[in-house]
Amino acid sequence: MPVSSRSRKRVLIDAGAFYAFADEGDGHHREAVAVFSDLLDGADYLFTTSFIVSETHALLLEAQPKSPF
Repeated sequence: MPVSSRSRKRVLIDAGAFYAFADEGDGHHREAVAVFSDLLDGADYLFTTSFIVSETHALLLEAQPKSPF
């Protein structure tokens, strides 16, 4: 049965969720993977912003080992 757009929830995905999903060493990684899996299997409308993408990028870059050069 098709889901109407009115019954779909809008879910904003923030940088913390993206970061936890991407970083296996993060304390919330397993939870983030489970939540993303549930959200992707559901009928909710997932979205983010360009600012959140930029913030996630900065967090991931900061987490990388520093080069001595």
